[in-house]
Amino acid sequence: MNARAADLRSKGHDVFAFGVGEPDFEPPSFVFDGVRAALDKGVSKYTAVTGIAPLKQAICARTAEVRGWSPKPSQVTVTVGAKHALFNLALALYEPGDEVIIPAPYWVSYPEQVKLCGATPVFVETTEAAGFKMSPEAFQKALSPRTKAIILCTPSNPTGSAYTEDELRALVDVWKKSDAWLIVDEIYADLVYDNFKHCSAAKLAGDAMDRLVVVDGVSKTYAMTGWRIGWSIAPERLAKALDTVQGQSTTNATAIGQISRTPSSTRETWATAASSPSFHSHRPRLVAATSCVPSAENASAVTTPSCLRCPTSVAVTGS
Repeated sequence: MNARAADLRSKGHDVFAFGVGEPDFEPPSFVFDGVRAALDKGVSKYTAVTGIAPLKQAICARTAEVRGWSPKPSQVTVTVGAKHALFNLALALYEPGDEVIIPAPYWVSYPEQVKLCGATPVFVETTEAAGFKMSPEAFQKALSPRTKAIILCTPSNPTGSAYTEDELRALVDVWKKSDAWLIVDEIYADLVYDNFKHCSAAKLAGDAMDRLVVVDGVSKTYAMTGWRIGWSIAPERLAKALDTVQGQSTTNATAIGQISRTPSSTRETWATAASSPSFHSHRPRLVAATSCVPSAENASAVTTPSCLRCPTSVAVTGS
């Protein structure tokens, strides 16, 4: 879709593409300042496969601050974007005969990564009336002895739905009765609106933490899609397997990319870098533009940001 939009633009058409989730502004200036300083000092060598220690420590500190739980650096695998973290997990966990539960609608890469490993995606359909959220009953029905994992994205791409703490606890209670892994994609967790409070599933996992993985990254919150820095936080036994997988594929994420997201001083660097204020200004324009579309009666429920500066009339491309 993005390539099609670019082709139409080259022919003089005014196109607003909603295909790729990419902010339309640059990262905070301190990111570039830190990179320039690092380049002057020299940052052209391999790093540890799972990431440099200062970044892993910063990820743990940031997780404790804003997610409310405290992982260890040994649990962190820094990857070439959050998509890479999910693919590492697929290679480490899924086998032919396994099933992976995915609420629908879903981000396109979730089932494709499952299928690439020979496993079978099991979709749990959700409805607009239910806020595009998977119910505990539907979740329970989808579980089977072959269920290897559940992939849960909250806030969700593409629906924008986000589970409250009570809703998430109900799903976690169902999951804890199984033997499956719970993989929670929290890449949009900082981009919530209307006083919604994100709750990390890790706060609710209790004695099942040894089967839970959180995936996150800098692409959306910090407008750094092209820098390709993401991470997974997993139990140490799985983190060791991810080290092996990544060591035979990309090795480390780019050194300069890792430096770009290593705060130089305090935790405030992460907080003030968040680009969500810009998204806050974009969101009302998107809601206003889509509210007149007959199939978007509930556009006011949008919780994830527009990636474009949405005009009064919107042209959406597709195949």
